[in-house]
Amino acid sequence: MSLGASTIPYLNMDGRGRAWNFAIGCENPESVCACAARCWARRQCRRLKNRCRLCYEFVPHVHLDRLDDVTPRQQPYVIGVGFKTDLFAPTKWAVVDRKTRKGEWSSERVVQELMAGLARCPQHVFVLLTKRPDRIPAGIEWPENVWGGTSVCRASDLPKVDQLLAAGFAHTWLSLEPLYEAVSVRAALMSGTDPGLCECGKRHGFTRCPNYGGFAPTNDESGCTEFRRVNYAIDFVTLGGDSAASGPPMHPDWVRRVRDDCVAAGVPFDFKQWGAWAPTGPLSAPQCVVDATSGRVFDLEDIEGMAACQREVGETNWRGQVMYRVGKKVAGRVLDGREHRAVPAAWRITANADCGLGNAE
Repeated sequence: MSLGASTIPYLNMDGRGRAWNFAIGCENPESVCACAARCWARRQCRRLKNRCRLCYEFVPHVHLDRLDDVTPRQQPYVIGVGFKTDLFAPTKWAVVDRKTRKGEWSSERVVQELMAGLARCPQHVFVLLTKRPDRIPAGIEWPENVWGGTSVCRASDLPKVDQLLAAGFAHTWLSLEPLYEAVSVRAALMSGTDPGLCECGKRHGFTRCPNYGGFAPTNDESGCTEFRRVNYAIDFVTLGGDSAASGPPMHPDWVRRVRDDCVAAGVPFDFKQWGAWAPTGPLSAPQCVVDATSGRVFDLEDIEGMAACQREVGETNWRGQVMYRVGKKVAGRVLDGREHRAVPAAWRITANADCGLGNAE
């Protein structure tokens, strides 16, 4: 078995993205994972019925034959880890070796195997994603080339950001996908205990300011003209709508708010997709109206419902947007006339030669 080419756009900007799916399956309930009923990973694994029964059933399990898919001799890649599971959520894992069941592992054993793979391959950039940052074991010394991320779908998920920052990753990122309501990530992007290190080597009294992430033209406190942030709170944000046909629409103002937060903090922002619904489309497409403030969705004919919502949130706060269900391929990823595809510089990996990694699942 070899590493598969990543199908996630922000991991594969330069064709150097790969997926290390040594663990698959998840048991997160909808109270933890807002999109559990329409899980992308579960839908992907449904295609594997004839190849792996546990994958098809989405039972948390480890493939022993995939643990050695990452090796020190490979050319550098950006490798997504945990995108078809939640490495820190299950307490017990089934273990299989080429479809043969080999017993059971604890969550501690899975983390040990993960750390072994990360440690032996410093040339790669490993990108981890979890919906349960509260379950990341304390005291782990994560390598510098590991990026820890968590999912935020609603405002109620924002406490996960503090849990992620407390886990000790050198680099952190957020996946706001699918986004189901308005959230503000500015506090997460512009907070932190380390004020940063200046070109002259002095630390300044800033925590975060709009100049973080770039260069400040002047700095009266130190007299330095080139103040640079070197320690981020959140280093990267990606955002997308629900791609399932039955998923709800995403209001454009929710996307703009996160984009503007990232611009203010100088943090790379990637708008992955609108999902099944887009703010433009043919009149023949199914349509609805979504309110930015309440997040409620209405049929076009539900005039009374929209009027009641407008009275509830206040006339000045009502921002209804007509959305068109055109499917994710047609909906695309254009926001306000352009695509937003920024990624961290460390993820821009090039190599002189390919190391023969295939496109296996």
